[in-house]
Amino acid sequence: MVIQTGPYIDLPLMIMNNFGGNIKNSQISARGEMDGSSQDRSFSDFDEIAEAVRAWDLRFTQLDRGLFRGSITQFIGNNVQFVRARFGRSLEQCGSSPRGFTTFVIPAGESLRLFWRGQKVTGSQIMVFPEGGELYAISDPGFDVYTLSVSNGLLTRACAGSGLPDFPSLLGEKEVFHGSPETMSGLRRLCGQIHSRIKRGQSIPESPALRRELEFELPGALLAALATSLPLSTPPLPRLRRTALERSLEHIRSHRT
Repeated sequence: MVIQTGPYIDLPLMIMNNFGGNIKNSQISARGEMDGSSQDRSFSDFDEIAEAVRAWDLRFTQLDRGLFRGSITQFIGNNVQFVRARFGRSLEQCGSSPRGFTTFVIPAGESLRLFWRGQKVTGSQIMVFPEGGELYAISDPGFDVYTLSVSNGLLTRACAGSGLPDFPSLLGEKEVFHGSPETMSGLRRLCGQIHSRIKRGQSIPESPALRRELEFELPGALLAALATSLPLSTPPLPRLRRTALERSLEHIRSHRT
């Protein structure tokens, strides 16, 4: 099922404020608890990307012809992990998201078209992996997304401090959420700020702004988007269509040169 979120600018301040207070009391006060490490690299081999991205289990297969170009910007901390991934060719993406974390995926632009975990996804939608969830996706050339992986402990404390249901109840069986233009614009703006700080080499101990954005602002905005969602009726692809897609992929792989 796909979910419609309300405007970013109208997200409940109660959720954001309580989440911020909870994080400040339990996380940010301990300087150095989340020092983190980062990388910002370009690649001409998709197998090298799969090996370089830490915490994820990734396997890629290129589905179209041409020279591969891609880049990864990644930050890994104790409670959050942030990635921007850009791939220039069409890929079959398999593997799993970081274990012990729930991972949110935010398209970097409106033009994204993706087949993800049995559903067609566009640039106006937010994806949520369950903890350590399996990755299966078919991406077009120009793939460009941000991901935020949040520890389950942090999500549990954040929901409790904000008066929300526990996170599994909040998420339910849903994995794809449709965001309004205001919601998506706000999330992309915040992700872009974080990405720029990481590329400039900022770290958690030296940058209170980066800590606030990673541990408070972005997780809080995503939680609020889930909490204020309204259902739409766009189901995952039926089994027969998924089987047809898998057969098509086998044909593509067997005739690739």
